[in-house]
Amino acid sequence: MSATVSSSYDTERAQAAVRLIIAPIAIGYTVLLYQQSLIDSGLAWKVFVLEALFCIVSLVLWFDIARRPGKRPLRRLFTMLNDYVCITLVMASGGAAMLPVYAILVWVTVGYGLRYGSGYLLLGTFLATLSLAVTASVSPYWQSQPYLILTLLLTTLMAPTYMHILLKRSRLSAEAEQAANQTKSQFLAQASHDLRQPIHSISLFTACLRDSNLGSEQRRLVENIDKSLHSVARL
Repeated sequence: MSATVSSSYDTERAQAAVRLIIAPIAIGYTVLLYQQSLIDSGLAWKVFVLEALFCIVSLVLWFDIARRPGKRPLRRLFTMLNDYVCITLVMASGGAAMLPVYAILVWVTVGYGLRYGSGYLLLGTFLATLSLAVTASVSPYWQSQPYLILTLLLTTLMAPTYMHILLKRSRLSAEAEQAANQTKSQFLAQASHDLRQPIHSISLFTACLRDSNLGSEQRRLVENIDKSLHSVARL
């Protein structure tokens, strides 16, 4: 139980740490766009506020994971909603300038599958698709780029699908290896059990021979048999 909690804690803490790294990078990207006059001050402030709120929520999640480690589905669901809502708002409000944020969308989706399994990968894919749909419905830039929307939608579906196939193969391989190890252990246990009775019988027989009047050569042979039996019994 403690190993499971520790593994879950390490996974979620690592994800929270990555989130705290990505948020300042996104803020820096927004500031750079504004300094280069690629976006106006109104858009810069809007995106900056969204990214700052995301950073604050991510910090709160990091402390909560440290204070309450373990598998908590509601916290994971809230984390997913926080990620996808923020990404959607940034892409929808930023237009072409915030199109690179789509890379984070795919990365986040695949990351949930790698960390928590196919169930979270499926949910993440649904939320990512919903994110694209919302962005395309409210962003004038996206509405003017139908082929871009189609390309991003196909990528959003194909990347997680391929990841699901890899996860399934990995799981089946691990299960097959576990079954093989279990079969091997059962075989060795049965073989050990089957050998004990004949070894015990032969040991009694050699003990009787040792108590009889044996010559030196015969006694040496009996002792060699005993040594061999002890070696087999230790297997």
